[in-house]
Amino acid sequence: MRPPSCFAILIVSVSVGARAGQASDVTPDPGLFFTNTSEGVALAGEDGALATSGRPGFHRTDTGGRDWQRAMNGFVDSVGIEPFASGFCQARSAAATVYSFSRVALGRPHFRTDDLGNSWRSTGPIGPLMLPLDCAVDPSNPEALYVLAVDFSTFTVSLFKSTDGARTWAALPGLPPLDGPQLVRVSPTDPQTLYVGNFTGDANDGIYVSHDGGASFTRLPASPQFPARLAAHPTRDGTLFVASFDGSLFRSTDGGATFAQVGPVNSKAFDNPSFVAFDPKDSSVVYVAAGPAGLQRSRDFGATFAHVAPTADQVGPSGVLVVGVAPSRGHRTHVYVSTDRGPYRSDDGANTFTSIRNTYRGAPVNDLAIDAQGRLMVAALHTVVVYRAQSAGHPDSYESFGAKLTTTQTDFAGEWSGSSVAPSSVDANAAVVSTFTNGVFSTTDGGGTWTRATLAPAFEENFGGFIRVRFAPGSPSRVYLIEHRFGLYRSDDAGRSFQRLFDERLGGIAVDPDNPDVIYLGAFDTGNGLFKSVNGGHTVRSLGVPGNFSTLTVDPRHTKTIYAGNTDGGVLRSLNGGATWAPASTGLPPSGEVLAVAVDPQIPARVYAWVRGGGLFVSGDGGGRWTAADTGEALRRSTVEAGRAAMVVDQVVPGRVYIGNSGVVQIDTLGQSAK
Repeated sequence: MRPPSCFAILIVSVSVGARAGQASDVTPDPGLFFTNTSEGVALAGEDGALATSGRPGFHRTDTGGRDWQRAMNGFVDSVGIEPFASGFCQARSAAATVYSFSRVALGRPHFRTDDLGNSWRSTGPIGPLMLPLDCAVDPSNPEALYVLAVDFSTFTVSLFKSTDGARTWAALPGLPPLDGPQLVRVSPTDPQTLYVGNFTGDANDGIYVSHDGGASFTRLPASPQFPARLAAHPTRDGTLFVASFDGSLFRSTDGGATFAQVGPVNSKAFDNPSFVAFDPKDSSVVYVAAGPAGLQRSRDFGATFAHVAPTADQVGPSGVLVVGVAPSRGHRTHVYVSTDRGPYRSDDGANTFTSIRNTYRGAPVNDLAIDAQGRLMVAALHTVVVYRAQSAGHPDSYESFGAKLTTTQTDFAGEWSGSSVAPSSVDANAAVVSTFTNGVFSTTDGGGTWTRATLAPAFEENFGGFIRVRFAPGSPSRVYLIEHRFGLYRSDDAGRSFQRLFDERLGGIAVDPDNPDVIYLGAFDTGNGLFKSVNGGHTVRSLGVPGNFSTLTVDPRHTKTIYAGNTDGGVLRSLNGGATWAPASTGLPPSGEVLAVAVDPQIPARVYAWVRGGGLFVSGDGGGRWTAADTGEALRRSTVEAGRAAMVVDQVVPGRVYIGNSGVVQIDTLGQSAK
């Protein structure tokens, strides 16, 4: 959770699609509880839990985490696609009632569940140009909730209240103009007391409090700077904890009149601020998830803290990110924590923890690839950077291919997330991986050791998700890299060093399977269209086709046949190596962005297109005509409001396709039973 600028641009769970294809969720299961808001996990009763992982959506359990189910039934917009589940707020007086929203795109609907995620219903947006930032429910009334939101028509922030379960909204007049709002909370002991946190770094930075239900606010003079999260003690009126973006934790016992720093410093708080949770059976016990400083426990209402489990070998480099506490039948409580190695639960007061990651398929995905032995590889966020299926054709279980990358290499930016993966087509032990913030790395021993690449010119500090790395088919050393701001790079030493050859904002790349010097490129957002190089990128020429193309593929049987997916909708096809192009979109939705296009390596003339708001389509005649293969999961998960979409075709099971962004979905377009 980086502090957003409010005015910036913004094993297997099976579900059967509406068409012939059979869809299965085959996402690697070590996902974390992810949230951009104030609450990290919703707990109900002894064993009920609901958590979101962002792109992969909500998952729920009724068994204390022994098994999880994806919980997105009804969580779709008017087109039938799932918005990015950024965060939520839970009703204390009705624990199964949870509200959620997306803070990634404007005008998205709000959602409500009254059965802890078994089913959701849309309650509509606050307004078409509104971007919600955080929400909080009145502790005494599950129908009353507050939402902090930015109005992009006026570039102002307002606090809204609903008294009818998010059906209608009214702006509260008392909030002063704020430039960096982060949070809204309601006092659990006084529903008329509201808190709003503002992060600006100037005199307006800090916590604002209202004691009249939002009619007026005043800034707490002693407020800590850079507030990221606030937790009010559930029974001790006036006891507040404020976690800051600089990693500090502060406590007040007098309603915010004074604050004192307590607990550990979270060294990665800029990305993942500390979480505070309270023991429902012992009011003196307070927990804080402090990132790399681990889970800390206080037995004196937060005056002092001591480190408890989980142990260092149970968590990844980001440490403990979220904590929640649920009551049990005995004197103990269930403590849930989230790490980038998956969720854990303790039944002995946080002295020991057991993994509950099995079937929690919460890893966001940014790229997919197939290695030299036909195994699926997954570039993932907030967890192990890269996973590899243990067997070709059946990603029932994965090995943590990139685990040693995150433990042996320097973390420059505070988190490890995989943005692209390029396995060699000739050596199953060789691969190149790009990360969001820490650079590009290569391995030649199956992930045992990693080497950080050098790039000339360098742009490591500006990495993001819009990057693609690709080994040239058949070559043990040639690797291409495109980045949507910095152009085309090439490596001739298997990814240990890269040199920029072409400065253009690029979104798509495809390499000729028979000639590593022939590459096709697509513009990211400039409208400059399609490009080709026949000398490995040293010279690149325009093909005279305007538009933006984030996905390209070459037919491995007929390498003069190229397909290009347009971000404005439709597929273009060339039958002569890019000399001429013609539409090949009959049967595709007319305006849906083509997220990915791929050729089946086993079935001649069979091509696949994944379309935003349409689903997965297949052509059996090389793009002449398309029919829907899956309008279930492939449609629901075509939002792609963050990161990149990816699609690869299995090389073992005919007609099997994998799509990735909100996890990994396996679609058997020929109707095989999902394993």
